[in-house]
Amino acid sequence: MRHKDDTETVPGRILRQTVYDHGGSRISLETPGGTRDLIAESYTDENFADALLSFVTQWLLTHRT
Repeated sequence: MRHKDDTETVPGRILRQTVYDHGGSRISLETPGGTRDLIAESYTDENFADALLSFVTQWLLTHRT
């Protein structure tokens, strides 16, 4: 299992991706206090998990206020 954390895409939140050994992943937004909102979940492979993170990041960058 590995984590990727991004603190720049959404100010004040942590964009976290957890990729599991089987390749599936979860992407969530977390506050510094620990509140977590699940954004996306995948059950395919690590390549798809990376592509999903790229899509979510781009979407958040173009839709953030």
